[in-house]
Amino acid sequence: MDAPHNAQDFLHEFYTGQHGFKIQQLWEFLINSALLEGLIIFTIGVIISIVFFTAQGKNTIIKAKIRGADFYRVEI
Repeated sequence: MDAPHNAQDFLHEFYTGQHGFKIQQLWEFLINSALLEGLIIFTIGVIISIVFFTAQGKNTIIKAKIRGADFYRVEI
């Protein structure tokens, strides 16, 4: 097997050789399985975040809030 003369020959031999099949399998996995799994996990995370922050927000709104100005009294 001769060494490729330019980049196009190298890429052609690389992708049509033994590595090309492995790369193709990796791309199929990433596009089909990993992308779908990532979207599902992201969706679940967003839903949990919305529920959690909504529940926490209701508790915060009911309580009296402490502001920085409550700690200082200005006398003139």
